[in-house]
Amino acid sequence: MVVHYDFNEGSGTTIGNKGPGGDGELVNAHAGAWLSSGSADGSGYLNFDNTIGSGSDAMHITTGLAGAAGNPFFGDTDYTSKAWVRFTTNETES
Repeated sequence: MVVHYDFNEGSGTTIGNKGPGGDGELVNAHAGAWLSSGSADGSGYLNFDNTIGSGSDAMHITTGLAGAAGNPFFGDTDYTSKAWVRFTTNETES
């Protein structure tokens, strides 16, 4: 595992990594990005609100892994990604 983010910082823009890759950075964070409670286990979470910004202006996490010269991660190789996501609405495109 190269990147393992818990997203349990509660504030700030640095996202700690438990894997061997570098920390992540929260970019374009809005005022309500960090919530102190409300997850399934009662802890806080990071709220990616889709009503604030879009494209490169949207809130997102950068890992610093892609594009670095000589970077052994995320080159021309297969990899697996996993995320736990909580949706607050059930919208579909038509």
